[in-house]
Parts: sequence; C-alpha cells; structure tokens
Amino acid sequence: MNRNRKNLEEMGTSGTTLQGCLDYILRHRPRIVIFENVKNIALLDSATGIRPVDLVMEALKRLGYNAGWKFLNTRNYYLPQSRARVWMWGYRTGDAPNPKYRPVVSELAAELVHLDTAQQLAADAAGAALNDKVSRTLDHLQRDAVLHFDDLILPDDDPHVRQDIEKRTGRDTNKVSISEKAKLTWDVKHKMHRDSLRNRYSKPYTSYRGAPWLRTLNEREKQLCDINFQEVYEARGIDARQVPMVWELSQSAGRVPGTKTAETQMHCTPCVVPGSLWHTTRRRFLLGREKLRFQGIFEEDLKDLDCVPESVLGDLAGNAFSATVCAANLLAALVFAEP
Repeated sequence: MNRNRKNLEEMGTSGTTLQGCLDYILRHRPRIVIFENVKNIALLDSATGIRPVDLVMEALKRLGYNAGWKFLNTRNYYLPQSRARVWMWGYRTGDAPNPKYRPVVSELAAELVHLDTAQQLAADAAGAALNDKVSRTLDHLQRDAVLHFDDLILPDDDPHVRQDIEKRTGRDTNKVSISEKAKLTWDVKHKMHRDSLRNRYSKPYTSYRGAPWLRTLNEREKQLCDINFQEVYEARGIDARQVPMVWELSQSAGRVPGTKTAETQMHCTPCVVPGSLWHTTRRRFLLGREKLRFQGIFEEDLKDLDCVPESVLGDLAGNAFSATVCAANLLAALVFAEP
C-alpha cells in the first residue's frame, strides 16, 4: 500500500534485507535457501523492465545455486486464509562461486537491465528440469482448505475474548487521529467512496442503538463497517450481519473482501497482516492468537502466549509464514537438494 516505497536497487528495507541474506549465503554456503515475499515481487518494474524476483534468481545462480520460484496461496494448503505469496528456493550445486565475488544488490540490478535476453535464458535452462520437479511436487502437496474460518476462532465466552473486548471497550470513539501529512485523509476517502454507493448516507451495520459492541469501534471503523456492508450488499446481495465475513479495518475503503471474492473462497479470511480483523456476525475483533491460527500456528506450538499482548501476537501473525506452505517447501527441499 506504500506508493513511495523504495525498490530493491534503491536499497530500502527489502533491499537491505536481501543484501544481508546474500552475504550470509556467500559466507556459509547453506545447502538449501528458501525465501518468501509478497506477490508484487513478480511484477515487472516499468522503470527498469525487470522483476525484483529476477534479481533474486540471478543473485542465487551466481552464488552457485539452482534457483526457482512459484506463486503459492495459503488457501490451497489446508488453511482458510487467502494469502498469495512468491516462494523462492535455491539448492546448492557442486560448483562453488568465485570466493572474491560478492553480489551487490544495487549493482546487480543495474547490470540486469542491460543483460542480453538470450544470455539470461541460457542461464535459466540449467536449472529448469529441477525447478519443474519442485513445482510439480508443490502442486502435489496442495489441498484446498475445507475448514471455514469460524472453525479456527475461539468461542465468544472464552476468557481471552472477554478480556480483549473489555480492553477495547471505551476507546475514544469520537476522535480518530488524522495525519496532516496524508494526501487524502480517511474522512475524505470515506466521503468519496460513499458517493459511489446507492444508499450513501445509510448506516445499516451500525444502527443498533446502545449495542455494547459499538463501544469497541472508533468513528472511522464504524463508518468503514457501514461502507463495507453496503459495498458487499450492492455487489453480491450478501447481508454481512447474517453471513460471517472477516474485514480488515486497518485498510482503506474500497478494499473490502467479498465484493469480488469467488463463491468457493468465501470461507477464507483475507490476507492476515498486522492490523485489525473484524468478524461481521460475532461483531468483535479477532485476537492475535486467532490470527496466528490462520497461519497454522496454534497455542500448543508455542510455550506461553499469555506473556505476550494480543496486539503483538497479531503483528507476529501478520508477518509470519503460513506453516503449511513453508512445510511444503521444506519437503520439496529435502527431496531434491543434493546430498
């Protein structure tokens, strides 16, 4: 969502992280390397004419690895979450690179812009057979999620749920900070989006006078709930007060899942990010430990969750791998990596 983010060659956070990974690989030469990133890493950069994932592939090849990548979605690996990610792998070959060569992200990006296409295709052909086997194995390990997201959510009378609701109740519901630096503030965005709706001024979702759950929402979130409700109802005829849905209330208006979601995917949550997931029929925010479940990470997998605030658990969940997708990549690596 950050329109001003730096690309890899400009050495923003992702570029700096990648450089650290490449330096580690150069020094320690692990047998297997696995990366994961957002799907946009496979989009063509209009300014350079290359994809960021191509830069990662080229760097791994020059470090002596058979490299490949594939789009994988969490909802195709047992878990009811729509999370499209690019998974990348590198399997060490017997050819050690020049020990004096150190791939520098910014320099490699500039070189790739002028790299001859035929030369690049020739280099790709070497690991094509291996990558085909890995890709087919990852396909074989897929199992579409049959669970509904409600199956992974705690009951509303769970002590952790009650504690979280109590903590959120009484937040300042009248004031929401509006950044002076923002080009479009949230209230202006909401007005613009309402103007595109038929019943722009109605409040179908929040018109419950005195309902306790309304006190857990601030003014921006209330407005967003009404906008989301109307958008889904006008597009699909779905009443989100009766049909359970999960909305990411940290995002802007117009990004509500459900308007274009396929009927076969309505049982999945949107992509879990560090933010605030709202359940439309339970009328409460999901806990951090519940968001972790959508990543395949359960309470019994960790020593003690109670020593970590739910907000921190939610942030951890938003930045985590989906355990089932990671497991599939590890299985493929164990099968195909050279001894």
